[in-house]
Amino acid sequence: MRTQRNVGTRMISVVVIVMVLGLWSVKCSAVTTYVGDVDGFGFGDAAGWNGADGNAANRDLLGILQSGDVLPDIEGDGYVRALAGGLGDVFDNRSPAEKLDDYAKWTDVALSNGYAAAPGSANWKADEASFTFTFTVPTVGAADYGVDHFISLVYGDYDTDPMFAVVEGSIVPLLGNSAGGVDGYIWAAYAPVSWSDMTDGRVTIDIVAPGEPYVVFDYAVLDTRPIDPIPAPGAAVLVGIGAGVVNWLRRRRVI
Repeated sequence: MRTQRNVGTRMISVVVIVMVLGLWSVKCSAVTTYVGDVDGFGFGDAAGWNGADGNAANRDLLGILQSGDVLPDIEGDGYVRALAGGLGDVFDNRSPAEKLDDYAKWTDVALSNGYAAAPGSANWKADEASFTFTFTVPTVGAADYGVDHFISLVYGDYDTDPMFAVVEGSIVPLLGNSAGGVDGYIWAAYAPVSWSDMTDGRVTIDIVAPGEPYVVFDYAVLDTRPIDPIPAPGAAVLVGIGAGVVNWLRRRRVI
């Protein structure tokens, strides 16, 4: 009897373990993909750096620079900005791998007019930025098969209108310094991506910023949850603003 009980107990344990592993495998099949790395714009926790208002760039002194914090005022002149000749609060914290990647190259670097180290043309570099996620499309039985996802984007020091993102053809606005209340403010914004837009294994974010002289992106991520599920200071839900602007964008990119 004792032997039979032990065998039965072991069989039940094996079944439970297999079920748990099976569920874990399903969860791991979910789409979670990044463009760039989560490193506080390459400053990490920004220890020793202050913002344009003279206070610590890392407002809560917790973790890395993120939404609600501010970019460092590198020049120490009370502004986060570009100056003539590619000077000012410019930096390039990209890894060698990021510099070679078609999309990660837009992260961890000041997209500033005339800053030669940054990718893009001489002026309005942010206007050329885009982030594309490629992934294996979830199949029947996967945890996120048929499920809408979210793109999330972490960026800092947007202060010249207009600047917005285009996510799979939908125009969505981005909040900037005026809403944050301080120069160099960092936002975490997100927008939904419908399942129908994911079935080709590719999702694209296109940045439109025709007059923005200085802005920085930390990273973008595609996942089943937004980066900050509860809108708060430093987090903004991106809401579409109309097909007319989409058509304008299409014409603009062709010209």
